Amino acid sequence: MSEYRQFCSFIVDDLVLGADVRKVQEVVRGLPITKVPSAPWALRGLANLRGQVIEVIDLRRCLGVADSALERPSFHIIFRTSNGPISLLADQMGSVIEIDETSPSVSPDTLKGRVREVVSLVYQLPDRLLPVLDIDRLLNNLSAVENIAVPGGVA
Repeated sequence: MSEYRQFCSFIVDDLVLGADVRKVQEVVRGLPITKVPSAPWALRGLANLRGQVIEVIDLRRCLGVADSALERPSFHIIFRTSNGPISLLADQMGSVIEIDETSPSVSPDTLKGRVREVVSLVYQLPDRLLPVLDIDRLLNNLSAVENIAVPGGVA
């Protein structure tokens, strides 16, 4: 009997990414962001999530994609980390994709640019590839680049 994994899919620019649904706490649209003066390049600001202040990380900046000229509400994907929730901004939300564990996958080494640094696995779907975002790797990468303490990252 096959084992299945579920991934929450989302879009940043033209790139469709997935994240393990077990690490996603919730998705919120249009949550107001308070800018932080002199914040690191990827930190868009802070948001109030039902009384809890969380950091908002811009995935466009993390992946080396230019900021969008369109002013539209972003989707906050709230991830659970060992140091509490953190929000990653995405342009659009996809759906939950269920993938058979035996589905063909390729190494992230086949990807180019910054995407390669934050993806743990790439599944071959019938119509496209699905790079799977590794939230821990992303946060560790941000901590190393900026030499800052990011929730879940290494300071």
